[in-house]
Amino acid sequence: MISNLRSLCTATVLTVLAAGSASASQLIVPVDVTASSEFVSGFFMTTFEDGSLIDQSSLSSGYSVGDSFDAFVNSGVTHNGAGWVSTVADTSPTVLFDFGTDVSLTRIGFFEGQLGTTNAFDISGATDANPQVFNSLATGPSYLSPSTGPVTADVVTLSQPALVRYVLLSMSNCPTGLCALGEVVFGDDTPVSSAVPVPPAALLMGGGLLAARRFRRVRA
Repeated sequence: MISNLRSLCTATVLTVLAAGSASASQLIVPVDVTASSEFVSGFFMTTFEDGSLIDQSSLSSGYSVGDSFDAFVNSGVTHNGAGWVSTVADTSPTVLFDFGTDVSLTRIGFFEGQLGTTNAFDISGATDANPQVFNSLATGPSYLSPSTGPVTADVVTLSQPALVRYVLLSMSNCPTGLCALGEVVFGDDTPVSSAVPVPPAALLMGGGLLAARRFRRVRA
């Protein structure tokens, strides 16, 4: 009888504790981004820098690290700007994002830019332990003509969470000769713990079982 009650108590407590943790895709921001080239426009007197891919400067509303990825991209947020643009001479541009440490990547949101295009491009990742070994994760969207106004995000969902520190976008044959992206946002599938108290009844049951067990040992 005591053995059966002890098993029941243990199962109850474990069930309650398990309910206190869940997984949610949270927004994260790379600590650095490096493109193989950046277009410098004499007409606009500006450089279309890689940093604009993660600085939120052309988004209709911003976000904070830890915010829900789904809630953000589904809120109607738009991008309205040029973003990053490659040079014409760079026919196979790359963009490398560095998170500073390994993350559990699940989703990537791409906003189209206004001054360039992309063909479907490869998305690959590498870990902190093996920074030179990139494995393909997914395929990015095609933008066959530059955007002419505010655009929403195109979300790429990975087939399974990927442990990566580095994410590499590899492009080629962009239709206009200039490869471009507006903004890129990332979702990290990190377990989120919530404090769920163990019911007093479960604690009392556990305490009672321990007392009963000790009493039986004394009698023996």
